[in-house]
Amino acid sequence: MKTAAKVFTVISSVMFFWTIIEPIFAAIAWKKMKTITRRADLTKWAVLTLIFMNFWGGLFMLLTKDKDYACNAPAPAPEAPAAAQ
Repeated sequence: MKTAAKVFTVISSVMFFWTIIEPIFAAIAWKKMKTITRRADLTKWAVLTLIFMNFWGGLFMLLTKDKDYACNAPAPAPEAPAAAQ
């Protein structure tokens, strides 16, 4: 779903680049999709995309699962070696 949302936002921003708001919303939505770790963090931008950009792109953003954004989570810190006694 995440890929479909990206595809539809790109298609919409290319088709309506002259409206200026489309490329701005697309850039913000893509940035959010790259940095968030939970779907709940994207809900506001998904609704705005649904209203101002593209129905399908916003709908696919709303239908994504948390596991789609698991790759954005920071890697766990490596454990420090035990101190030798």
